[in-house]
Amino acid sequence: MMNGLKKRICESVLKALEIFSFALCIFFAGCEKEVKELVPPPPLPSENALVPDVLKNVSSTEEAKKFVSCGQSAMNVECDTKGVLKLRSKFSKGKRVRAYWDIKMPLDLSSCTSVTFDFYCRDLSNFSMMIIYFKSGNGWYSCEFAPYSEGEWVKVEIRKSEMSADGKCEGWEKISAVRISGWGAGEDGETTCYIANFTPVIRPNDVLIVYADSLMGNTSQSSSYIRFAGNIASTLSSLDIGSRIVADSDLSSKHFAGVKTVVLPYNPSLPPVAERLLRNYVKTGGKILACYTLPKFVAEVMGLRYERHYFPGKGGNKTIAGFLSADDALERQPPFSSQSSWISTVVKCSREHKIHAWWGDSDKKSLGIPALIGMKEGLFMTHVWLGGKSREQLEFMSAMMGHLSCDLASKAKTVIAKRRLEEERVRNRISKLPSKQGEFRAMWCHDARGLVGVNGWDKSVAILKENGFSAVFPNLAWGGIAFYESTVLPVASSVKINGDAFKACLNACRKYGVEIHPWKVCWNMGSYTSDEFVEKMEKEERIQVSGDGKRNKRWLCPSHPENKKMEIDAMVELASFKPDGIHFDYIRYSGVNNCFCDGCKSRFEKEYSLTITNWPKAILSSPQDSQLRRQWCDFRISNITYVVKSVSEKVRKNYPGVKISAAVFRNPRTDPDTLGQDWADWCKKGYVDAVHNMDYTQSPAMFKSIVKMQKSYVGSAKIYPGIGVSTWSDEVIHADVASRQILAVRELGLDGWTIFNYDKRVERILPLFRLGLTKED
Repeated sequence: MMNGLKKRICESVLKALEIFSFALCIFFAGCEKEVKELVPPPPLPSENALVPDVLKNVSSTEEAKKFVSCGQSAMNVECDTKGVLKLRSKFSKGKRVRAYWDIKMPLDLSSCTSVTFDFYCRDLSNFSMMIIYFKSGNGWYSCEFAPYSEGEWVKVEIRKSEMSADGKCEGWEKISAVRISGWGAGEDGETTCYIANFTPVIRPNDVLIVYADSLMGNTSQSSSYIRFAGNIASTLSSLDIGSRIVADSDLSSKHFAGVKTVVLPYNPSLPPVAERLLRNYVKTGGKILACYTLPKFVAEVMGLRYERHYFPGKGGNKTIAGFLSADDALERQPPFSSQSSWISTVVKCSREHKIHAWWGDSDKKSLGIPALIGMKEGLFMTHVWLGGKSREQLEFMSAMMGHLSCDLASKAKTVIAKRRLEEERVRNRISKLPSKQGEFRAMWCHDARGLVGVNGWDKSVAILKENGFSAVFPNLAWGGIAFYESTVLPVASSVKINGDAFKACLNACRKYGVEIHPWKVCWNMGSYTSDEFVEKMEKEERIQVSGDGKRNKRWLCPSHPENKKMEIDAMVELASFKPDGIHFDYIRYSGVNNCFCDGCKSRFEKEYSLTITNWPKAILSSPQDSQLRRQWCDFRISNITYVVKSVSEKVRKNYPGVKISAAVFRNPRTDPDTLGQDWADWCKKGYVDAVHNMDYTQSPAMFKSIVKMQKSYVGSAKIYPGIGVSTWSDEVIHADVASRQILAVRELGLDGWTIFNYDKRVERILPLFRLGLTKED
């Protein structure tokens, strides 16, 4: 009887527990949304953080709305926690896919090197890209940023050196607003982000880097001025040498306080005020590192005279592989420091000048062209500094800085020792990562002759095979030149000297069992295409014209029938050589502002039975959702798709074993209208077998979000996401980032990935991958 009672009691207890558990499930299901929205407090700002008061003290939504406005897919700003802005967005298919918030606050950022802020987002999957803008005058400084991870507060650093300018900017001292902008991933959804501790960063002013802000927006080289300044700053930062990047238009006497040396990274000319200040600096004993160009001030002060330019690869010229130490090498200068420069200034030197380094070829032999010249006023480098943080590159920069100021090299030993430890940490982690058998592992190679410094395709492909790669995509043709015996395109003069690059690569690939997918740049004639061919295209009205009437001499018009035919014939010709595949690149317009040539006007009018009297303003000023703008976008899309479709039909019919692929942009929602590149449609209709999206972000979280979105658009086609190792500054440390992105590709169930680009920095990380990620049993 007692046993029966115990049994009934136990059954009652179990039943009660079951009911209680069910109630808990219902409760937590109802609270799930609230739980997900719980956000941990942001990190406390550092004691010396220069957070603007307007952001530091905001404590309510009402206060936030006074200085923050939103646009497009953004929802009103909120503030639930003091000092934290809550930015909500709601994206919908078929509507504008950008959300932005403008934070109005006057800032003088002329003396800071970067800006940092803390960022939180639980789920980044609704974003394909994020951009920060700084409003200056009637223009904007901007750059992309990518939070490293999601679901936690992360520190974001925005370096001035990485920003480009659009419109007429008035310098960093006149910032009136900051814009946070996020582009949707193409799906319906709401996302909430949080930012806090927005802080301008001022570092020690050991080195003053003066960039050509006065020329930005006026030439095609605008983005280069700030980029090359950034290269200097990034390498110095790796040496623990403080630097400050200042616009030449902002330069004043205050910027020279405590400065140990000045760098002119790429300054074709200088404003009068900047020139006067620099002359005074040199007169008082200051020393300068000037790079590549010889503005009047540099030529006079350093006693140099321009003679000519040296173009590697042209007219039988050997390729530049790096800095080779001369007899008068600097103290602690490494014997060789790699840098694949594509041009060099050749100057007239006097007996007072010292040659510290020559340009060396792939065999580390001197080309007889000075690369680094010394004089009592400083140093002149005959090309720009391309960056890089390999050990010898850090040592080379350290030697230059130590020559200019003995104080600047003192930290180098410690820094390089720390780097060795960090490299070992990365090595240990990557070595433990698993490989995946049968994975498609591809490498883009921008050089038609293979990896610079290894003497040809045989060894280049052998290195890829040894490190577990299954395919190479060699860049063998542009819009107006081929590095093989072509009957369609002009043949590069180097083919007579160095042989057919396609055959050399094909032979090596067949020897080592690696797939070859020759890569053609479409429409863009690039720097290799001869001036004679470019002039011929211009004379025949076959080049692009921008909306403001500027002629883009090295871009072919995609609507011109002869240009289309040339691109189609060139791609089909490549397929006729029986590679494993052919690869489109730049299969798009150069931008939303092209092409508006007279030929485009007549062909567009004929296509849609229109008569346009106010060309191109009628197009440019029409609303995005107007019929005219829709027709214009469709016209551009049809020109690009026609080439892809035609190539596909011809290759499928005549060379059915040859795969067709394309390097494409990120967002299938916006790419068609902005670039004329409807790659999702190509996948859907079977025009291409695979796309290789150029997903060049340093954030593993954003990378995974982008690829997940792209995966839903490719249908039965393959997607091999592009990982931009060569676009990153520190190849060894970023091997860790690349490895995480490769793991993300595998987690998403994809069959492979692509690395950009096969150069010396990528070569250095391949053995790291081989330890685990690409290890073959």
